[in-house]
Amino acid sequence: MKRILPVIGIFIFFLIVFAGCAIAPQVDPKTTENLIMEARNSFAIAQKENAEEYAPNEFAKSQTFLQQAETMMAKKQNEKAIDMAFMADMEAKTAIAKARFEKAQYRINKIKEIQIDTILEIKSNEVEIAKARQKIAERVALEAQINSEMSSENAENRIQRSQVDLAITKAEIALKMAEQMNAIKYVKTIYDKALNSLQEAKDAFAEGNFNNAVRLADEARANAENAQTQAKAKSDTEFAETMKKKERALIAIAKAEVAIEEAKALMADKLAKDLYSQAEKTMQEVRSSFDSGDYEHARSLAEQTRVSASSARAVVMTKANDEKAKEELEEKKANALDLIARAERTIAQAFNAGAPELAEELFKQAQETLETAKQAFQSDDLGKTISEAQKSVFNSSLAIATSELKSGQKKKSIQNENSMLEEFSKIPNVNIRSTEKGIAISFSIDSFDKNGKLTRDAMARLKNIAESLKKYSDYKILVEGHTDNSGKEEGNVSLSTNRASAVLIHLAYVEGIAIDRLSSVGYGSMRPLASNADEAGRKQNRRIDIVLLTK
Repeated sequence: MKRILPVIGIFIFFLIVFAGCAIAPQVDPKTTENLIMEARNSFAIAQKENAEEYAPNEFAKSQTFLQQAETMMAKKQNEKAIDMAFMADMEAKTAIAKARFEKAQYRINKIKEIQIDTILEIKSNEVEIAKARQKIAERVALEAQINSEMSSENAENRIQRSQVDLAITKAEIALKMAEQMNAIKYVKTIYDKALNSLQEAKDAFAEGNFNNAVRLADEARANAENAQTQAKAKSDTEFAETMKKKERALIAIAKAEVAIEEAKALMADKLAKDLYSQAEKTMQEVRSSFDSGDYEHARSLAEQTRVSASSARAVVMTKANDEKAKEELEEKKANALDLIARAERTIAQAFNAGAPELAEELFKQAQETLETAKQAFQSDDLGKTISEAQKSVFNSSLAIATSELKSGQKKKSIQNENSMLEEFSKIPNVNIRSTEKGIAISFSIDSFDKNGKLTRDAMARLKNIAESLKKYSDYKILVEGHTDNSGKEEGNVSLSTNRASAVLIHLAYVEGIAIDRLSSVGYGSMRPLASNADEAGRKQNRRIDIVLLTK
C-alpha cells in the first residue's frame, strides 16, 4: 500500500491558520466549503467501495463528522466546521483503504477455495477409480475361482491389494487437503505423523502385509483430517489477529502522514530539514514493512515518524519571527489588493452584461461586499478583506452567468413567439395579439347562438385554431371568456365562464387537444379591449381569448 491518504497539506495549513497560529484572524467560508466538499467526495468513494459493510466503524464516524461539519458551517462556526470536515475526510479514507483490502482478501480466499475444490474433485475421481479397480479385482478373482484359472488364495490376494490401494488413496487425499490448509506451518507434528503413517502403509503394502497396510493408511487419514481441522482453526485465528494488527498499522500510518503534511505545510522541509528528512525516511521504511505484511513493525515505525514530523513542526513554529510575519503580511496585502481589483473588473463585466436589470439582487450583493472589502482593508482587517472580495467576485460572476442565461432565454423566447405569431396569423377570422401571459387568439362572441351553443362557423374556426395549437404541445392553454359591461356583472361573469367552458370542452373532446393542457376562466366585463361607450367597442369586448401560455 503505497499511499494511505492523499496529500492534505493544504487542508492542514488552513486548520492551523484558522486555529490561531497564523496571521489571518478569520476563516474564509470558501475554504470551509472546499474542505467539506473534499470530505463529501471521500465519503462518496467509501460508499462505492461498500465501506459500510467492510469498515462500518470508520464509515459511521465519517458520516457523523460530515454531518457535524455541515451543521457548523450552516451556523457560520467555520473553525469547528473545518475540524469536523478534516476528521470526516480522514475516517472516510481509512474506510476506503480497509474496504479495498477486505475485498482483495475475499478474492484471494475464493481462489483458494477453487483450488481446494479442484483437488477434491481430482482426488474424488481417483477414489472412484480405486473403487472400480477393487470391484474389477473382486470380479476377476471370482471368475478365476469359478473357472479354476487361479487359486482361492490368489483371488483373495487381489481383493486385499485393492482394499489397500483404496485406503492409501484416501489417506493421500486427506494429506493433500491438510497441506492446502497450511498444516505444515500450523500443526507440523500431526502432519508429519500422518505422512509417516502413510509411508509405513506403503511399505507394508510392498511387503504384502495388507492388513497392517490398511490399518496404517486409515491411521494416516485420521491424522491428516485432524491436521486439517486444527490448521484451519489456527489459520482463522491468525487471520483475525493479522487484521487487527493491520488496522492498528493503518491508523498509525494515517496519523504519521497527517503529521508530515502538517510539518510540510509550515515549510519544515526547509526550516527543520534534519527532523523532516528523518520523518520522510522512516515513512519509506513504514511503507516497505506494511507492504511486506510486517504490520507491527510498520506501526512502530509510523509512531516514530509521527514523533519526528511533530518535532519538526514544533521547531518551525518556534523559528517564526517578525521578519517572516512581515513578509507574509505584505504578501497578504498584495493578495487583498489583487482581489479588490479583480472584484472591480468582474463587477464592470457584470454591468456590461446587463446584470443590474437581469440579476439585480446578485449585482447589488457584489457591490455591497466589494465596499465592505475596501473598508476592511482600510482597517487592516486583511482576512475580512479577502473574504469579502472573494464574495464580491463570486456574486458578480454568478450575476454575469445569470444575465447571459436570461438574455439568451429572452432572445429565444422572442424568436419562438415571433414564429408562433406568424403561424397563428394564418388562421382566418381571428385576431392575434401578444399578452403578458403569451399569445392570445381572439374571436367574436357572436360565435354562439341564442341557446349558448357554438355555431358551425365557430366550430370550423376552432378546428383551424386547434391544428395550430397541436404544434406547440409543450405549452398550456387558457380559454378566457369576456363580455361588455351591459347588464349586471354577476351575470356577465357567469355567461363568460359558461362560454369559455364550452370552448374548452370542444377543443378537448372534438378537436382532441389533451385535457390536461386546458383550463378556462370567465372574466365578465373586467378586462375590456376597447371602450364600452359605443357598440363598436362593446362588440370587441364580447369575445373568447384562447391564450397559449408561453410566458
